[in-house]
Amino acid sequence: MHAIGDAAIDQALAAYEAALKDFPRADHRHIIIHADLMSEAAIERAARLNLCIPLQTPFLYWRQEPMEYLESILGKRLKNLLPLKSMLSAGLTLANGSDAPCTLPDPIAGIFAACNHPNPGESISALDALRLHTANCAKLSFDEKTRGTLTEGKLADFAVLNKNPLTTPAEKLNTIKTEALYLRGEKYEGQDKRTVGSFLFDSIRNKYKN
Repeated sequence: MHAIGDAAIDQALAAYEAALKDFPRADHRHIIIHADLMSEAAIERAARLNLCIPLQTPFLYWRQEPMEYLESILGKRLKNLLPLKSMLSAGLTLANGSDAPCTLPDPIAGIFAACNHPNPGESISALDALRLHTANCAKLSFDEKTRGTLTEGKLADFAVLNKNPLTTPAEKLNTIKTEALYLRGEKYEGQDKRTVGSFLFDSIRNKYKN
């Protein structure tokens, strides 16, 4: 389910409580996408249900909705905006990403935001932020046996960075650059520069040329 505000999250939690009561299932990995306004009570309910939360930390620094604007409409509830540390401490499995095209699909920006939360008490470590983009994402899609960590036997999907995020000061994490990307162990050289139309035409022609 998608739920952003606290009222919507409350409805989503109620729905999952009812569904899991009627159809209990271990390791279900049901999710609430976004979950922007998670109160302490909502976090506790979500943890009891063993829900997973795929969220988007770039919204913490979204130019279209600056903190001054959010504070004007949310007031004291602003402290509950993506409370990362509280959710992790409660045992929730979080995964991070963008909500492109609203925010750019830039994992470095997501890691920076997670480690530099506007509410300092909700900032998390670089290691936890990395897990939100790797191992936890794989877990939410039931792909942890083949993706998410650099482990023997898994697909070798990884990025090469110019700095170590674990030793880079939190306030400088946004200076990290991606130098290379490897998918299944092969260096990714970028998308085909042909237009989509010509690419599809060539594919169809090659398929039927014989």
